[in-house]
Amino acid sequence: MVDVVRAAAKERDAFMKGRLGTGTLKQGRDVWLWAIPAAIAAAAFGWSIGPLGFLAIIAPGLVLYLAGLALTFRFGVLRPVSAEHATRRYLPAAWILLFLVSNQRYFARDPLALASARSSGYSIDNLIEVTAYALVGLAAARMWSAGGRRSYVEWTLAFVPIWAVATAPRSAIVALSVVRAIQLAVPLFLVAATARIVDRPRRLQQFVGTLATAMPRIAVIFVLWGSLVGNYPDNRFTWPGAHPGLSANLFSVSLMLMYFVPRVRTSSVRYERPISAGIMCAALYFNHTRSAIVGALVAILVGSVVCERSLRPPRTALSLLAAAAAAFLWLVDRDGVMAFAVRGEATRDLGELDGRVPVWTFALDQLGGWQDWIFGVGYASIRVLVYPTYKWAGSGHNAWVELLVDVGIPALLAMIGTFLLLTQRLLRRDGGPPSELRGLVVACAVFLLAVSLVSESFAIPGFLFALLVLVSWLSGASTSARGRVTVTSGSTGRPM
Repeated sequence: MVDVVRAAAKERDAFMKGRLGTGTLKQGRDVWLWAIPAAIAAAAFGWSIGPLGFLAIIAPGLVLYLAGLALTFRFGVLRPVSAEHATRRYLPAAWILLFLVSNQRYFARDPLALASARSSGYSIDNLIEVTAYALVGLAAARMWSAGGRRSYVEWTLAFVPIWAVATAPRSAIVALSVVRAIQLAVPLFLVAATARIVDRPRRLQQFVGTLATAMPRIAVIFVLWGSLVGNYPDNRFTWPGAHPGLSANLFSVSLMLMYFVPRVRTSSVRYERPISAGIMCAALYFNHTRSAIVGALVAILVGSVVCERSLRPPRTALSLLAAAAAAFLWLVDRDGVMAFAVRGEATRDLGELDGRVPVWTFALDQLGGWQDWIFGVGYASIRVLVYPTYKWAGSGHNAWVELLVDVGIPALLAMIGTFLLLTQRLLRRDGGPPSELRGLVVACAVFLLAVSLVSESFAIPGFLFALLVLVSWLSGASTSARGRVTVTSGSTGRPM
């Protein structure tokens, strides 16, 4: 009887080790041993200073955000699994959720009210600042030292949130600057966890394939929801609660995923992709986000031309046919195209990019001494500068101008370096993403660059910054001779 019990125990231990990987069970126990006293201490601390004890009641969204941030970070530093792991099935869902909700705001839109607000003693703002500083410092230390391995996150991307937090004291709205900066770190933690789990070529294909199937389906659901509800702001199609820019990004990226990623054979409907693509095109047209429309067209065309060998001939021909159709439409009905482009506004406004050029000039003129050029005026503080003069502009409407004004030249150079490293990986013959993903990476990079010229895009937490983090990882994910997915450093060409 004793031998039977011992054999059953050994079988159970072997099953758990094979399912979770060596060392994961111990780290799982460490999570609970760390989380329980931390929760008790946090409750006691909150109760001792009064209002902070009711943080979960007055700001439940903030509590959920901080909890998700901590869990994502803790999961990201776990050791890589060695066998099948059910968690990887939920990674595409986690990324789609992050795309849609990573730009949540916990403060009023009016920046002047934020800048004039002052609090005495302990407040929720103090807790946010201290927590953000602690999490960023802890994350920066653990991401580079976890398991003695180098991080999967490109250092140029990791530099931006760290620098944003470091320069936050210069901001007129310190609490907002710190919270927005810490939101930038969330995609970095998630991509670190993704890289540790998706460590096989087959898993990489499954991850991208599931993403390419799930995101268009979710986009179609949102289109149907928006069609049933109606009442669109400024006559720009979207669904309730979503900014037209967010919906345009979702439609555009869904189109690129369906175009460049091979169809998963388990798809329930044979003609699902053509139907979904038609719905996305119609939604983009009625959305009237011109930068997303032009960016998606240029991205698909460039991705098709650069990576034509990895695409099926009909897809390359389709992209060229779409470009020819656009040129033909311009020649035949130029007035109709211009009417759609100006969106009911004066033609001279189109030359100034709908008033964006004066906003850029005004924001740059607010930079004074060398301190502003090096450290910026504080992350997300450009709204304080432009709001009194341009109340319709909630941001700088240009990712590069926003980075320069908010966090200075170092962060701007770091973001430029990110795209240079991404380009270097794509041009290298012996590295970079697999051939079936190269077109997607090229298209997403072109789309990000195109949209960044007229919107804040990846300069703020949100859909496009999370997309940039994911694309940066995919650009360096190459398959080694031993059948593992490694990440190639953009500067040295060696595996990270």
